[in-house]
Amino acid sequence: MQLLNRLQDLSLSTLRRFFLYFVPAFIIISLMHYWIQAQQYLLYFTDKQLKIARLTNNPRIDQDPTTKAFLSNHNVILSLTSIPERVQYIHQILNSIDLLHVDRVIVNLPKQCNRSKATYQIPHELVTIHKVEINWLEHDFGPVSKVLPALEICQDNPQSSMIIVMDDDVIYPRGMVNAHIHALAHHPDRVTTTMPGRLISTQAKPPFSYQVSALGHHAKIKIPDSIIHGTGSYAFITDRIDFNWLAAVMKEINHHQIVDCLLSDDLIISIALSRHMTKPLLVANDTLAHTLLEPHPLASRQNPLNQTMWSWSLDRLLIRAPLQLTQSRINRCLHQIKHYNYR
Repeated sequence: MQLLNRLQDLSLSTLRRFFLYFVPAFIIISLMHYWIQAQQYLLYFTDKQLKIARLTNNPRIDQDPTTKAFLSNHNVILSLTSIPERVQYIHQILNSIDLLHVDRVIVNLPKQCNRSKATYQIPHELVTIHKVEINWLEHDFGPVSKVLPALEICQDNPQSSMIIVMDDDVIYPRGMVNAHIHALAHHPDRVTTTMPGRLISTQAKPPFSYQVSALGHHAKIKIPDSIIHGTGSYAFITDRIDFNWLAAVMKEINHHQIVDCLLSDDLIISIALSRHMTKPLLVANDTLAHTLLEPHPLASRQNPLNQTMWSWSLDRLLIRAPLQLTQSRINRCLHQIKHYNYR
Protein backbone atom coordinates (compact mmCIF):
# COMPACT_ATOMS: atom_id res chain seq x y z
CA MET A 1 0.00 0.00 0.00
CA GLN A 2 2.81 2.37 0.89
CA LEU A 3 4.52 1.49 -2.37
CA LEU A 4 1.37 2.35 -4.29
CA ASN A 5 1.08 5.68 -2.53
CA ARG A 6 4.71 6.46 -3.32
CA LEU A 7 4.13 5.63 -6.98
CA GLN A 8 1.09 7.89 -7.04
CA ASP A 9 3.05 10.74 -5.43
CA LEU A 10 5.86 10.19 -7.90
CA SER A 11 3.44 10.26 -10.84
CA LEU A 12 1.85 13.48 -9.59
CA SER A 13 5.28 15.01 -9.07
CA THR A 14 6.40 13.98 -12.55
CA LEU A 15 3.18 15.33 -14.07
CA ARG A 16 3.61 18.59 -12.19
CA ARG A 17 7.20 18.96 -13.42
CA PHE A 18 6.02 18.18 -16.94
CA PHE A 19 3.54 21.05 -16.92
CA LEU A 20 5.88 23.41 -15.10
CA TYR A 21 8.95 22.89 -17.29
CA PHE A 22 8.32 20.91 -20.45
CA VAL A 23 5.10 22.61 -21.63
CA PRO A 24 6.43 26.19 -21.27
CA ALA A 25 9.69 25.16 -22.96
CA PHE A 26 7.73 23.58 -25.81
CA ILE A 27 5.63 26.73 -26.24
CA ILE A 28 8.74 28.98 -26.27
CA ILE A 29 10.53 26.74 -28.80
CA SER A 30 7.42 26.66 -31.00
CA LEU A 31 7.09 30.45 -30.91
CA MET A 32 10.78 30.86 -31.77
CA HIS A 33 10.36 28.46 -34.68
CA TYR A 34 7.32 30.40 -35.90
CA TRP A 35 9.19 33.70 -35.56
CA ILE A 36 12.16 32.42 -37.60
CA GLN A 37 9.90 30.96 -40.29
CA ALA A 38 7.84 34.15 -40.51
CA GLN A 39 10.97 36.30 -40.71
CA GLN A 40 12.39 34.15 -43.50
CA TYR A 41 9.11 34.41 -45.40
CA LEU A 42 9.03 38.19 -45.01
CA LEU A 43 12.63 38.44 -46.23
CA TYR A 44 11.73 36.36 -49.28
CA PHE A 45 8.55 38.36 -49.91
CA THR A 46 10.39 41.68 -49.52
CA ASP A 47 13.03 40.64 -52.05
CA LYS A 48 10.30 39.56 -54.46
CA GLN A 49 8.42 42.87 -54.13
CA LEU A 50 11.60 44.90 -54.64
CA LYS A 51 12.45 42.93 -57.79
CA ILE A 52 8.95 43.55 -59.15
CA ALA A 53 9.28 47.29 -58.42
CA ARG A 54 12.59 47.46 -60.32
CA LEU A 55 10.93 45.83 -63.35
CA THR A 56 7.98 48.23 -63.55
CA ASN A 57 7.53 50.74 -66.34
CA ASN A 58 10.10 53.57 -66.43
CA PRO A 59 9.75 55.68 -69.59
CA ARG A 60 12.32 58.19 -70.81
CA ILE A 61 11.27 61.74 -69.93
CA ASP A 62 14.27 63.71 -71.21
CA GLN A 63 12.95 63.46 -74.78
CA ASP A 64 9.97 65.66 -73.91
CA PRO A 65 10.89 69.36 -74.57
CA THR A 66 8.72 70.66 -71.72
CA THR A 67 10.19 68.22 -69.21
CA LYS A 68 13.71 68.88 -70.45
CA ALA A 69 13.27 72.63 -69.97
CA PHE A 70 11.76 72.04 -66.52
CA LEU A 71 14.77 69.97 -65.40
CA SER A 72 17.18 72.66 -66.56
CA ASN A 73 15.46 75.22 -64.35
CA HIS A 74 14.70 73.16 -61.24
CA ASN A 75 16.63 71.07 -58.79
CA VAL A 76 14.91 67.78 -58.01
CA ILE A 77 14.98 66.78 -54.34
CA LEU A 78 13.70 63.50 -52.93
CA SER A 79 12.83 63.98 -49.26
CA LEU A 80 11.79 61.57 -46.52
CA THR A 81 12.09 60.81 -42.82
CA SER A 82 12.06 57.64 -40.74
CA ILE A 83 12.02 56.17 -37.26
CA PRO A 84 14.89 54.13 -35.74
CA GLU A 85 13.11 50.81 -36.34
CA ARG A 86 12.70 51.42 -40.08
CA VAL A 87 15.79 53.35 -41.13
CA GLN A 88 17.55 50.06 -41.92
CA TYR A 89 15.17 49.45 -44.86
CA ILE A 90 15.39 52.84 -46.62
CA HIS A 91 18.28 51.81 -48.89
CA GLN A 92 16.17 48.95 -50.28
CA ILE A 93 13.36 51.32 -51.22
CA LEU A 94 15.72 53.90 -52.76
CA ASN A 95 17.57 51.28 -54.79
CA SER A 96 14.34 50.25 -56.49
CA ILE A 97 13.71 53.81 -57.77
CA ASP A 98 15.36 55.47 -60.78
CA LEU A 99 17.29 58.41 -59.28
CA LEU A 100 18.88 59.59 -62.54
CA HIS A 101 17.14 62.99 -62.56
CA VAL A 102 17.31 63.49 -58.78
CA ASP A 103 19.90 66.01 -57.58
CA ARG A 104 19.67 65.24 -53.86
CA VAL A 105 18.11 62.58 -51.67
CA ILE A 106 17.60 64.16 -48.25
CA VAL A 107 16.90 61.80 -45.35
CA ASN A 108 15.72 64.00 -42.47
CA LEU A 109 16.38 62.40 -39.09
CA PRO A 110 16.17 63.90 -35.59
CA LYS A 111 19.13 63.27 -33.34
CA GLN A 112 16.71 61.53 -31.02
CA CYS A 113 13.30 60.15 -31.87
CA ASN A 114 10.57 61.71 -29.74
CA ARG A 115 8.48 58.57 -29.98
CA SER A 116 10.86 56.03 -28.51
CA LYS A 117 13.69 58.32 -27.29
CA ALA A 118 15.99 56.08 -29.33
CA THR A 119 18.87 57.25 -31.53
CA TYR A 120 19.45 56.21 -35.12
CA GLN A 121 21.89 53.58 -36.33
CA ILE A 122 22.52 54.49 -39.97
CA PRO A 123 23.28 51.44 -42.12
CA HIS A 124 26.33 51.56 -44.38
CA GLU A 125 24.15 50.62 -47.38
CA LEU A 126 22.24 53.89 -47.03
CA VAL A 127 25.10 56.38 -46.77
CA THR A 128 26.90 54.81 -49.73
CA ILE A 129 24.00 55.48 -52.10
CA HIS A 130 24.96 58.27 -54.48
CA LYS A 131 23.15 61.56 -53.79
CA VAL A 132 21.95 60.53 -50.30
CA GLU A 133 22.43 63.10 -47.53
CA ILE A 134 21.59 62.59 -43.86
CA ASN A 135 20.10 65.83 -42.57
CA TRP A 136 20.30 65.73 -38.76
CA LEU A 137 17.56 67.70 -37.02
CA GLU A 138 17.63 69.36 -33.62
CA HIS A 139 13.86 68.91 -33.21
CA ASP A 140 11.57 66.04 -34.16
CA PHE A 141 8.46 67.37 -35.91
CA GLY A 142 7.07 63.89 -36.52
CA PRO A 143 5.89 62.94 -40.04
CA VAL A 144 6.15 66.58 -41.23
CA SER A 145 9.91 66.10 -40.94
CA LYS A 146 9.82 64.56 -44.40
CA VAL A 147 8.89 67.98 -45.83
CA LEU A 148 9.74 70.93 -43.58
CA PRO A 149 13.56 70.46 -43.29
CA ALA A 150 13.91 70.09 -47.06
CA LEU A 151 11.98 73.32 -47.53
CA GLU A 152 14.30 75.06 -45.07
CA ILE A 153 17.31 73.92 -47.08
CA CYS A 154 15.73 75.23 -50.28
CA GLN A 155 15.26 78.72 -48.79
CA ASP A 156 18.98 79.38 -49.28
CA ASN A 157 18.93 78.24 -52.90
CA PRO A 158 18.08 80.96 -55.45
CA GLN A 159 17.05 78.32 -57.98
CA SER A 160 13.53 76.98 -57.66
CA SER A 161 13.39 73.36 -56.57
CA MET A 162 10.98 70.50 -56.95
CA ILE A 163 10.48 68.36 -53.85
CA ILE A 164 9.22 64.78 -54.10
CA VAL A 165 8.01 63.47 -50.75
CA MET A 166 7.93 59.74 -50.06
CA ASP A 167 7.36 57.39 -47.13
CA ASP A 168 9.90 55.00 -45.64
CA ASP A 169 7.65 51.92 -45.52
CA VAL A 170 6.33 51.78 -49.10
CA ILE A 171 7.91 50.13 -52.15
CA TYR A 172 7.49 52.50 -55.09
CA PRO A 173 7.62 51.59 -58.78
CA ARG A 174 10.89 52.33 -60.54
CA GLY A 175 9.47 55.24 -62.53
CA MET A 176 7.98 57.06 -59.54
CA VAL A 177 10.35 60.04 -59.74
CA ASN A 178 10.05 60.39 -63.51
CA ALA A 179 6.25 60.27 -63.33
CA HIS A 180 6.18 63.17 -60.86
CA ILE A 181 8.71 65.20 -62.87
CA HIS A 182 6.79 64.77 -66.12
CA ALA A 183 3.45 65.62 -64.52
CA LEU A 184 4.77 68.66 -62.67
CA ALA A 185 6.64 69.94 -65.73
CA HIS A 186 3.32 70.17 -67.55
CA HIS A 187 1.37 71.42 -64.50
CA PRO A 188 3.86 73.45 -62.40
CA ASP A 189 1.13 75.16 -60.37
CA ARG A 190 -0.18 71.87 -58.93
CA VAL A 191 0.90 69.26 -56.37
CA THR A 192 1.10 65.82 -57.95
CA THR A 193 -0.22 62.88 -55.95
CA THR A 194 -1.46 59.34 -56.54
CA MET A 195 -4.50 59.60 -54.27
CA PRO A 196 -6.00 63.02 -53.53
CA GLY A 197 -8.87 63.21 -51.08
CA ARG A 198 -11.61 65.72 -50.35
CA LEU A 199 -12.59 67.64 -47.21
CA ILE A 200 -16.37 68.02 -47.26
CA SER A 201 -19.18 68.98 -44.89
CA THR A 202 -21.46 66.05 -45.78
CA GLN A 203 -21.12 62.33 -45.16
CA ALA A 204 -17.70 61.15 -46.32
CA LYS A 205 -15.93 57.93 -47.23
CA PRO A 206 -12.27 57.87 -46.09
CA PRO A 207 -9.66 57.94 -47.53
CA PHE A 208 -11.25 59.51 -50.62
CA SER A 209 -13.07 62.10 -48.54
CA TYR A 210 -13.27 63.26 -44.92
CA GLN A 211 -16.17 65.01 -43.28
CA VAL A 212 -15.08 68.22 -41.56
CA SER A 213 -17.36 69.41 -38.78
CA ALA A 214 -18.86 72.91 -38.56
CA LEU A 215 -16.42 73.59 -35.74
CA GLY A 216 -13.56 72.96 -38.12
CA HIS A 217 -15.06 75.30 -40.71
CA HIS A 218 -15.11 78.12 -38.17
CA ALA A 219 -11.41 77.80 -37.40
CA LYS A 220 -9.20 80.83 -37.98
CA ILE A 221 -7.54 79.06 -40.88
CA LYS A 222 -8.99 78.50 -44.30
CA ILE A 223 -9.59 74.79 -44.81
CA PRO A 224 -8.79 73.51 -48.32
CA ASP A 225 -11.24 71.47 -50.37
CA SER A 226 -8.66 68.77 -51.06
CA ILE A 227 -6.09 66.80 -49.10
CA ILE A 228 -3.04 64.89 -50.29
CA HIS A 229 -1.95 61.50 -48.97
CA GLY A 230 1.74 61.09 -48.20
CA THR A 231 1.71 57.30 -48.54
CA GLY A 232 1.40 57.47 -52.30
CA SER A 233 4.16 60.14 -52.61
CA TYR A 234 3.55 63.70 -53.79
CA ALA A 235 5.58 66.48 -55.41
CA PHE A 236 5.47 70.26 -55.70
CA ILE A 237 7.64 73.26 -56.57
CA THR A 238 8.94 75.09 -53.50
CA ASP A 239 7.34 78.44 -54.34
CA ARG A 240 3.91 76.75 -54.44
CA ILE A 241 3.75 76.21 -50.66
CA ASP A 242 3.52 78.74 -47.81
CA PHE A 243 6.77 77.88 -46.04
CA ASN A 244 6.55 80.66 -43.44
CA TRP A 245 3.06 79.59 -42.37
CA LEU A 246 4.08 75.92 -42.22
CA ALA A 247 7.18 76.66 -40.12
CA ALA A 248 5.18 78.84 -37.69
CA VAL A 249 2.38 76.31 -37.30
CA MET A 250 4.71 73.37 -36.73
CA LYS A 251 6.67 75.35 -34.15
CA GLU A 252 3.48 75.85 -32.13
CA ILE A 253 2.27 72.27 -32.67
CA ASN A 254 5.60 70.85 -31.56
CA HIS A 255 5.85 73.22 -28.59
CA HIS A 256 2.40 72.29 -27.30
CA GLN A 257 2.75 68.64 -28.40
CA ILE A 258 -0.60 68.60 -30.20
CA VAL A 259 -0.56 64.89 -31.00
CA ASP A 260 -3.54 64.94 -33.37
CA CYS A 261 -1.79 67.56 -35.52
CA LEU A 262 1.61 65.85 -35.33
CA LEU A 263 -0.09 62.81 -36.86
CA SER A 264 -2.12 64.86 -39.36
CA ASP A 265 0.81 65.86 -41.55
CA ASP A 266 -1.23 65.39 -44.74
CA LEU A 267 -3.74 67.96 -43.47
CA ILE A 268 -1.11 70.51 -42.39
CA ILE A 269 0.82 70.22 -45.67
CA SER A 270 -2.41 70.47 -47.68
CA ILE A 271 -3.34 73.71 -45.89
CA ALA A 272 0.15 75.15 -46.54
CA LEU A 273 -0.18 74.29 -50.24
CA SER A 274 -3.72 75.68 -50.50
CA ARG A 275 -2.55 79.05 -49.13
CA HIS A 276 -0.71 79.47 -52.45
CA MET A 277 -3.68 78.10 -54.42
CA THR A 278 -1.86 74.82 -55.18
CA LYS A 279 -4.39 72.10 -55.92
CA PRO A 280 -3.76 68.34 -56.20
CA LEU A 281 -3.23 66.72 -59.59
CA LEU A 282 -3.97 63.01 -59.80
CA VAL A 283 -1.13 60.94 -61.28
CA ALA A 284 -2.53 57.56 -62.26
CA ASN A 285 -0.82 55.87 -65.18
CA ASP A 286 1.12 52.71 -65.97
CA THR A 287 4.25 54.28 -64.43
CA LEU A 288 2.84 55.53 -61.14
CA ALA A 289 -0.55 54.89 -59.61
CA HIS A 290 -1.76 54.09 -56.12
CA THR A 291 -2.49 50.51 -57.18
CA LEU A 292 1.20 50.04 -58.05
CA LEU A 293 2.34 50.85 -54.51
CA GLU A 294 3.17 48.05 -52.09
CA PRO A 295 3.94 48.22 -48.35
CA HIS A 296 7.47 47.16 -47.50
CA PRO A 297 6.81 43.77 -45.81
CA LEU A 298 9.44 44.28 -43.12
CA ALA A 299 8.92 47.99 -42.50
CA SER A 300 5.14 48.01 -42.79
CA ARG A 301 3.07 48.79 -39.73
CA GLN A 302 0.96 45.73 -40.64
CA ASN A 303 3.92 43.42 -40.16
CA PRO A 304 3.24 41.36 -36.99
CA LEU A 305 6.98 41.09 -36.41
CA ASN A 306 7.56 44.85 -36.67
CA GLN A 307 9.76 46.02 -33.81
CA THR A 308 7.43 48.94 -33.11
CA MET A 309 4.49 46.65 -32.31
CA TRP A 310 5.50 46.45 -28.64
CA SER A 311 5.23 50.24 -28.31
CA TRP A 312 1.80 50.64 -29.89
CA SER A 313 -0.11 50.27 -26.62
CA LEU A 314 2.19 52.71 -24.82
CA ASP A 315 2.96 55.50 -27.29
CA ARG A 316 0.14 57.42 -28.98
CA LEU A 317 2.51 58.64 -31.65
CA LEU A 318 3.01 55.07 -32.86
CA ILE A 319 -0.68 54.26 -33.06
CA ARG A 320 -2.11 54.24 -36.57
CA ALA A 321 -5.89 54.19 -36.33
CA PRO A 322 -8.16 52.82 -39.08
CA LEU A 323 -8.88 55.22 -41.91
CA GLN A 324 -12.36 55.93 -40.52
CA LEU A 325 -10.78 57.36 -37.37
CA THR A 326 -8.45 59.61 -39.37
CA GLN A 327 -11.49 61.78 -39.97
CA SER A 328 -11.93 62.29 -36.22
CA ARG A 329 -8.25 63.10 -35.83
CA ILE A 330 -8.44 65.74 -38.59
CA ASN A 331 -11.35 67.43 -36.84
CA ARG A 332 -9.60 67.34 -33.47
CA CYS A 333 -6.50 68.87 -35.04
CA LEU A 334 -8.53 71.68 -36.61
CA HIS A 335 -10.27 72.26 -33.31
CA GLN A 336 -6.97 72.58 -31.43
CA ILE A 337 -5.08 74.80 -33.85
CA LYS A 338 -8.03 77.18 -34.30
CA HIS A 339 -6.83 78.93 -31.15
CA TYR A 340 -3.68 80.13 -32.93
CA ASN A 341 -4.11 83.03 -35.34
CA TYR A 342 -1.63 82.23 -38.12
CA ARG A 343 -1.36 84.73 -40.94
